[in-house]
Amino acid sequence: MPALTVRLPVPIAEEWDWQLSAACRDTDPAVFFHPDNERGEPRARRVRAAKQVCRRCPVRDRCLEYALG
Repeated sequence: MPALTVRLPVPIAEEWDWQLSAACRDTDPAVFFHPDNERGEPRARRVRAAKQVCRRCPVRDRCLEYALG
């Protein structure tokens, strides 16, 4: 029986260009992902920092649509 080959669709640059304008593009990803054991004020600071980045982002609506879609 031949193996099934699955290929992903070719990325379309126009569909992803919005990411080039994201405020988080040059932000350390650790701002958005907390360690499992992080609690209390350290975690609250991280959440505030992440929200601050997103709050000023020109593509926030598009990003949210992508994240929830």
